[in-house]
Amino acid sequence: MGYQIGEAVQKVKNTGALQNLADKYDNLSNLLNQYNYLNSLVAQASTPSAITGAIDNLSSSAINLTSAT
Repeated sequence: MGYQIGEAVQKVKNTGALQNLADKYDNLSNLLNQYNYLNSLVAQASTPSAITGAIDNLSSSAINLTSAT
């Protein structure tokens, strides 16, 4: 009887450890997905056309601000 109780306790401990491991894996997976997403945004923002577009937007905004005064 004592052996069965000990075995059941060990199964519960193992289940908790497995759940903890699964949670940590999910967190790591989410972080990697966020990293990949941010990495793709950085790559897109680094293209010459994106940089030129940003400069053009800033320039037109500056012109609009100065002409409004």
